Parts: sequence; C-alpha cells; structure tokens
Amino acid sequence: MNDYSKQKLATKYLQLKDMATALQYGKLPNDRRVQLKIPAAIVKEIDLAFPNISRSKLFTQLALEALQQKYRYSHPELELLAQEEQADLDQMWSYLEERDAK
Repeated sequence: MNDYSKQKLATKYLQLKDMATALQYGKLPNDRRVQLKIPAAIVKEIDLAFPNISRSKLFTQLALEALQQKYRYSHPELELLAQEEQADLDQMWSYLEERDAK
C-alpha cells in the first residue's frame, strides 16, 4: 500500500471517530433513511437493554463502532494507531484505579 493510500485510510478512520463524537453531542445529522428487518426477540432485547435511547442513534453508534474496528484491526497500517489508543485507554484505566484506591 502506498503512502497516499495509507493516509487516506487513516483519514477515513479518523473521520469515523469524529462522527462518533459528533453523534454523542447530537451534531451528526440523520440524512438517510434505512429500513431494517430484525427478529422481534432481538428488538425486544434491544428495547429492554437500551430503554432511553432511540434505535436510530443506537444503530448508528453500532455501525460506527463496527466500521472503526474493521479499519483498526484489518489494516496493518492502522496497527500503530490502535496501539496508541489502547495505551491511552490503559493509562486512563490505571489513573481511575489509583484515584478510586485513595
């Protein structure tokens, strides 16, 4: 993969992360309608597990997370980025554990 392709892949990945952040703050517009057919038992479990969140927002979050993981773990070019993210998460976890221990 050439440098341009690597940069484009990293840009796409970071755009997905930005979209996930925008979604959290209600700043990601819903401009495309998608119809899904899901077994009733699964819809019931979703509604029980996430009673105060709209299905549209939930499925958008799930789709963004799936796409981020696909890019992060299926492309070796993003391995370093994934390692950096994990290191940041580990550092935050350690901080929270230390803080709670005090």
